[in-house]
Amino acid sequence: MYLRGQLVDKKQSAGGAVARTSGPERGCRPAAGSAVGAHRRATEDAAAAKKPEAKWVTGARRYNRAHAAEVAEFLQATGNACVDESTGEADPYKVARWQADHGVPPDGRVGEQTLTAAILDFREPTVARADGTPKSS
Repeated sequence: MYLRGQLVDKKQSAGGAVARTSGPERGCRPAAGSAVGAHRRATEDAAAAKKPEAKWVTGARRYNRAHAAEVAEFLQATGNACVDESTGEADPYKVARWQADHGVPPDGRVGEQTLTAAILDFREPTVARADGTPKSS
């Protein structure tokens, strides 16, 4: 008999039914160093890698590739803060986070507004006051 996806063996005893399960307990995970655990992690990683990108990310990548000069200037102004280390291109997720932090509508695309904000941020460094709050120089 199956109970919650596990094979259950029932034996009658004087005190009533005793259930035994075969297989791993529900919620148990394989040991970190086990072959089963390594296989499961590799399978999960492969599934995550095959997951399709969101449309806004694909569109941002295409836009940024078409505007390589602006992207290069943006990356220089931001100290390469938004570079995807694996590709060397601007990472739309990081660009969107930078945009949100700097008051630019986050879309992951390095357009005129994003580039202007980066240049102004680069040219106008802030100096911290004694209490730690930023002060324009």
